[in-house]
Amino acid sequence: MRLDGIMKNIFIRRYKMVVQETLSSGLKRQYKVKVPRSLVEEKTEKRLQELGNSAKMSGFRPGKVPQNVIKQRYSASVSNEIVSEAVNEAANKIIGDKSLRLAFQPKFEQVTFKEGQDLEFEMNLELLPEIQNTDFKKISVEKLIADVPEETVLKELDGLADRRRETYAVTDSSDAQEGDVLVVDFVGMINGKEFTGGTAKKFSLQLGAKQVLPEFEQNLLGVKVGEERTFMVTFPNNYPSRELIGKQAFFTVKTTELKRLKDKSKVDDEFAKKLGLADLNELKKNVRQQLQASLDRISWLRLKRQILDELDKINRFELPPTMVEMEFNNIWQEVLARKQNGTVDPEDSQKNDDDLKSEYQTIAERRVKLGLLLSEIGRSNNIQVTNDDLSKAVMNEAGRYPGQEKKVIEYYQKNTQAVAQLRAPIFEDKVVKFIDDHIHLKQRRVSLEELQKDV
Repeated sequence: MRLDGIMKNIFIRRYKMVVQETLSSGLKRQYKVKVPRSLVEEKTEKRLQELGNSAKMSGFRPGKVPQNVIKQRYSASVSNEIVSEAVNEAANKIIGDKSLRLAFQPKFEQVTFKEGQDLEFEMNLELLPEIQNTDFKKISVEKLIADVPEETVLKELDGLADRRRETYAVTDSSDAQEGDVLVVDFVGMINGKEFTGGTAKKFSLQLGAKQVLPEFEQNLLGVKVGEERTFMVTFPNNYPSRELIGKQAFFTVKTTELKRLKDKSKVDDEFAKKLGLADLNELKKNVRQQLQASLDRISWLRLKRQILDELDKINRFELPPTMVEMEFNNIWQEVLARKQNGTVDPEDSQKNDDDLKSEYQTIAERRVKLGLLLSEIGRSNNIQVTNDDLSKAVMNEAGRYPGQEKKVIEYYQKNTQAVAQLRAPIFEDKVVKFIDDHIHLKQRRVSLEELQKDV
């Protein structure tokens, strides 16, 4: 492979190209390129000879087909192949010689190669901007931290006792009511096809516990054991799986068991032992740690938002127009989907399309800008997403679909695009944490209410 690359460069050097820059505007470049016909002809002749050495044709021994027959049969297809190859080789050499960093693959236009004439083509490029190293010392942010109040721990313990209430089977024809536990089998279909996480067997669901989407839960109120119901659910804008947002799914749900809750247990040492812990003190400690981890996550998200705001503020550079256009189109398609499904954000519902487009254009520009910034910071500081990082992310996703873990893992094993979607937020967090280690950071202890405000 390395020798082949050297030979290609030798061809380019021996047969000098003519390169004319016809556009240099912002991040856009355009070149008119002329590749000597002798290069194309020599490469074509060489390829035809190679074919002649291996071609098998009726009436001739292998490798003994006359060259004029080979040319008659293969000349057109080989010529097209060599032209395409020569265009790409020439483009790569221009890009390499000029040290251009591309935002997208080159676009080739007006590719012409006629007998007795040079190969000519036009190449259009869109470049990545030159991004200066960010001076992290210019970033000064405040990290809000909060401790878990004792009353919050007690409230969580009470909720835990409520969630751990034992049940008894309902054997009569009672209707399911809020608080009851249903055991159901369900199948979800989007456009007539099952989707990941949309099917389960013997799934336990407590009505009113907000384990599932409200629409799903509401359609099961009043159900009886053995009853089957079919209904539609629209996935909301804040649904964790972005690929499902705004989509409509038809679920067929059969209730196989109905259970009713017994009285709530007293939160004491005995209750803690049922959970596999030594005593109530250990249970309190565990609950406090879990609540604190949740608060720490909120603290991190607030800090991350501040850091991204500061990065946006102190950096100025031109954005690749096509990149911004693609990001805006993605956002706008989501907006249109929400309009169609009747799930438009309340604030957006009061605005006309022109105002919305202006706002979302700004959002698209910010996303592209921050994406390029974080990518450059990650690249220059060798920040990478490891296979271990991705494995943990896949396992976390699988854990969100009880009983479907194997299917979810197989989905990611077969879908590289889905894995790429997991990679992006991991990379972003790793870069922001790197920045966090190099900025001027103040910490301020606040109340639980202040930390959770506007989250």
